[in-house]
Amino acid sequence: MTLVLHHSPTKTEMEAIKRRRKFRALIAERANRLAVIAPVIVEETKPPLEFISPQGLCLRDWLFVATGGDTAIPNMARSIQAAVCREFQVTRKDLIGQSRCSHFVIARQVSMWLCKSFTKRSLYEIGRFHGGRDHSTAHHAIEKISRLVLCDDDLAKRILNLRSELEGYFNGH
Repeated sequence: MTLVLHHSPTKTEMEAIKRRRKFRALIAERANRLAVIAPVIVEETKPPLEFISPQGLCLRDWLFVATGGDTAIPNMARSIQAAVCREFQVTRKDLIGQSRCSHFVIARQVSMWLCKSFTKRSLYEIGRFHGGRDHSTAHHAIEKISRLVLCDDDLAKRILNLRSELEGYFNGH
């Protein structure tokens, strides 16, 4: 049997507790304020902490949009995914799914690589948009496609076709 002695918090510990409480109150206040104004901004009526929006945005992306972020970025990523799906003849469900089939994996990695080239989103956001993946997965995908393009002529041609198609689309819109 272990005896645990409880002591009164020291002055430093009490200050840390007060700072944490103050920080939590500030976050709660900001969340309440955002819950009031954000649905008007993005024309959404659900509470911000309980949903993934119809556009497929996770909470972090939704907050980015709700606070005045660039709403075109998720649309650009969707356009990139659609073009990759057409080129590799896969569905979007397969592209963002959990399958490790090499055909789906290469298509997914190309999509992440193109997202990094055309958008200025972070690896975290690119990974989240591709099925909730981690930033390190997005980083690995970008590095792998960068290496494969140098030695695989077929893949390089496909990516070149995708880039020219997407550049035409994004410059026209």
